[in-house]
Amino acid sequence: MRKVGIAIALIVVLLVAAAVIVPHVVNINFYHNQIQAELQKKLGREISLGQMGLSLFPPSFQVNNAIIGEDRSFPPGHPFAMVEKLSVSVKLFPLVHKQVDINSLELNRPHIEMVRNAQGKWNFATLGAQTSAPAETSQKPAGQFELVKLQINDGQVAVTDYQKHQSRAIYDHIDLKITDFAPNREFMLNTNFDGTLGMDQVSISAAEKFLNSQALSGIEALVSGDAKLINSHGKVASNGTIKLENPQIRQVNVGYPIMLDYDAADDLTTDVIEVHRGDIKLGSTPITIAGTLNTRPTPAQIDLKLTAANASIAEAARLASAFGVAFNPSMDANGRVDANIQARGAANQPSMNGQITARDLVISGKDLPQPVKVNEVSLVLTPETIRSNDFTASTGATSVTVNFALAQYTSPNSSVNASLRAANARLGEVLNIAKAYGISAVEGISGDGVLTLDVRAQGPTKNPSALNFNGTGKVQNATLKVPSLSKPIQIRNSDIRFSQNSAILENVAASVGQTSANGALTLKSFAAPQVQFTLNADKVNVTEWQQLVAPLTPSKRASTAPTGKDFWSVTPRASAQTSADEPSILSKMTGNGTVSVGTIEYDRPGDDQRPF
Repeated sequence: MRKVGIAIALIVVLLVAAAVIVPHVVNINFYHNQIQAELQKKLGREISLGQMGLSLFPPSFQVNNAIIGEDRSFPPGHPFAMVEKLSVSVKLFPLVHKQVDINSLELNRPHIEMVRNAQGKWNFATLGAQTSAPAETSQKPAGQFELVKLQINDGQVAVTDYQKHQSRAIYDHIDLKITDFAPNREFMLNTNFDGTLGMDQVSISAAEKFLNSQALSGIEALVSGDAKLINSHGKVASNGTIKLENPQIRQVNVGYPIMLDYDAADDLTTDVIEVHRGDIKLGSTPITIAGTLNTRPTPAQIDLKLTAANASIAEAARLASAFGVAFNPSMDANGRVDANIQARGAANQPSMNGQITARDLVISGKDLPQPVKVNEVSLVLTPETIRSNDFTASTGATSVTVNFALAQYTSPNSSVNASLRAANARLGEVLNIAKAYGISAVEGISGDGVLTLDVRAQGPTKNPSALNFNGTGKVQNATLKVPSLSKPIQIRNSDIRFSQNSAILENVAASVGQTSANGALTLKSFAAPQVQFTLNADKVNVTEWQQLVAPLTPSKRASTAPTGKDFWSVTPRASAQTSADEPSILSKMTGNGTVSVGTIEYDRPGDDQRPF
């Protein structure tokens, strides 16, 4: 036994000595051209190798400034790869027979060019195809170049896609490890890999251009962070932390960074994404999301749970308004919110279970003389209905109480049942509440006076003309200024009665400029107003009425209202427009009726006013 132990020790000593001495004795650069030619044969590309070094255990050699050429069938330009330091591990026994059989490659600080030609073929797909027929039948046929491991450290990858006509985009500081690599496999689906994707202020617009993804359209931010990626037989697991700085959505500055800490998996054979953990921070506001997303059908199918506990409304409201939902983007919203929602079904029309509660809501802005406050608003969600509590919005001396229920909200036949009550409210403050919520129809309208309303609306959400109204209201001693009229409307009194899709104004006593009138008006169809009237006017000054309608200026910008799916349209959009952007409600009115005028006056140059 003693002799066996001595023999083993001697072998170990000889191996260690060989590992230390041989690399210094053997000049690997003497075989430079042979190794370069062998690698060129294995990779199927032109190869240029710089200074080389040798290690015996494990058998490997290192190359400085290695260059791997491009596939000759691709447009000339950059080489496929330029590597600052290339480590090549080879198999021992083929090396004894003067054959170089590569086991693994490690590329340190490489610059890699990935190109897809107009026919949709990637340049790396031919990596390993031999340039000439193999000399021995024992060698692998063209396209069968395989590696136990391919590792990239601190790499730079440039991507050019001629098929999608997309210009060259560069991604830096990439670490990647791929196991069991074979170019003839479907790369992402079947090739195992283990890598880290590092991003340092990558522009979303550049990524959107590269990915050709409309989902990112209108969104801009600088993305930083690290994502761990592991693929095992078509199942990808990923976790990491991503930060979005200076996010802008539809040219609205969100105003705070967005952080995402996640753990997710994607089955590439079924296209089902499972979110194990998704912790999102909107500024300082935490939101969690977990569940599954099936991207194979159209639309995608979701089963997701979202929770938020005592979160700040300010960040969430700012993000929502940037997407065009709920609050006016020019308004600041503060308060706290709790949410516990399960969403299932089609991504554009999910059915939901859960509850959302907002407390101490305060909305302020430069166009609001006083903030709008809501103590608490609660939404209960079921697959059939979204129902609110009776919540009160107040500003100044005005309080407006509202409740609503949306039924069958996932179907084309969705309907709303809502009520609004305001007793002896100030007209201007009611308009301010509407502006705070982002109702575009009241933009540019101001006024004052006393308004009382008790009205209920029922009917389909997708056809406002078919809504049925009932209730009563009254306006007293009011002044109303609208952008389409050069002079305000003075309303001394008007009783209001709502019936079906009409608002009937009775006992009207109003004036515009020099004209005073009384009588009744019926307004039908609020989407495309039609007016029927019977009025008695004391006098009409023709010149004044010719100047009464303010000229409409051409639109200076396209509407920023989002083009979201029908489901989200049940939530009012924050798409406030000025009079220059869309016609006012008065300019869209049509109708007929009778007007009795006591005196008509016409101003002629050089004359005093006189009856016509």
